[in-house]
Amino acid sequence: MTEYSRKRMDELAQPGVMTNEQAAFRIVALRSMAQIKSRREIGEMIHVTEDAITKVEHGDNRPSWELMVKLYEYTNVDPTFIVTGDYDRLPVSVRDELFAHLVLTEEKDRRRQKA
Repeated sequence: MTEYSRKRMDELAQPGVMTNEQAAFRIVALRSMAQIKSRREIGEMIHVTEDAITKVEHGDNRPSWELMVKLYEYTNVDPTFIVTGDYDRLPVSVRDELFAHLVLTEEKDRRRQKA
């Protein structure tokens, strides 16, 4: 992981803070961890449109409770992580897997910004 990626991830996963951007970063990582391939798929699970999920993942809207609970069902990551970013309260096995997906999410964001 590059120094930029580490700094950016620390900023976005900052405990106790939930901006829309931080929530979006956490949601995208959890969707990846849950192996839910598309926004449409998760949207159908909670009865919202793909556009609604896109707005959450782009940081335009905050995630609904239903979305956070659905991701919990797939990942065992407590919904409070999305709100608080308190990575240290997660079980170690979940933390390690989530960390890998946070890194992947950040790397994809950087590539997309360069394009």
